[in-house]
Amino acid sequence: MAVTVTHTGNIITLIPDGASNWDISSIFPQGVRLGGIKFYPSAVGDILVIRHGSASGPIITKMKDITGSGTKDMFPQGLDCKPFFHQGSCTFTSATNVIIILELL
Repeated sequence: MAVTVTHTGNIITLIPDGASNWDISSIFPQGVRLGGIKFYPSAVGDILVIRHGSASGPIITKMKDITGSGTKDMFPQGLDCKPFFHQGSCTFTSATNVIIILELL
């Protein structure tokens, strides 16, 4: 399996498979200007980590959902980066029920 990716306009939606990583470079080799990340968990307490450039790159955001209804991290001025989803850095109750939305500027 692989991370399910949908890209339409300035929105990229990721649905993890529980094992695979995903790199924005597969769509945008030079990176993007990121405006925000929305995280819809599979359960209360799920943790999402998005890194820059690689599985060991610096953390762009780390979110823990405490309500079960989702959370977001916004970058109003935009953040030039190469978002990298590293499954091993995250904690999901059921990865295939997680939705991650990257909003590009």
